[in-house]
Amino acid sequence: MNVRNVRSCVRVSVVAAAFLASGCAWTTQTLEPPQAPAWYGGIQRGAGRDIVVVPFVDRRKMPHLCGIKKNGYSQPAAHLLCSMPPERWLSDLVAEGLSESGFDVSSAIEDAPPSALIVSGALEQTFVEPDMGVFSASAEADVWLTIAVSNKNGFRARRSFYVKGSDTYLGGIESAGQNAFDTAMRETVVDVVAAVENLAEARP
Repeated sequence: MNVRNVRSCVRVSVVAAAFLASGCAWTTQTLEPPQAPAWYGGIQRGAGRDIVVVPFVDRRKMPHLCGIKKNGYSQPAAHLLCSMPPERWLSDLVAEGLSESGFDVSSAIEDAPPSALIVSGALEQTFVEPDMGVFSASAEADVWLTIAVSNKNGFRARRSFYVKGSDTYLGGIESAGQNAFDTAMRETVVDVVAAVENLAEARP
């Protein structure tokens, strides 16, 4: 048996066994909304400033799908679905984070004063899938979110956020997918809130 065959046998015996022995790898899983980040009661950087958070839109190529499971041979075995549109989770959590930061958050553009920042977003990708190693396996979640900030006075800014979350399969296939998804979504929200805080402070 050559080296390549030995490696293949090791991969199947160590990594695939857990997948092939578990029915969870073959069943559709629904991902639940991530919990809000643990916002701390620190400095209120929003300082009461008016801000509008518009519901984010979904620009994913496969909006019906939030990820996949794979079998021990790295072949798709089942779908991961989201219980609600993930762009809605993100916009709700961003609005909550900005409120915790001291902004006066609204969703009504027409009532906003000319200087109020208007935050909109487009979810380009959110996808969870296994990362199959020789001796281990984990779930990885990728989030790509584009944020646009503007106001009625003509200000425009745009930035993309790319975040990855991961969790090993030691605690189970389904919990790893959910944990990786939660981590990526929460870190995306924290990054967006911090970026908006910085932008608001730069535009007094």
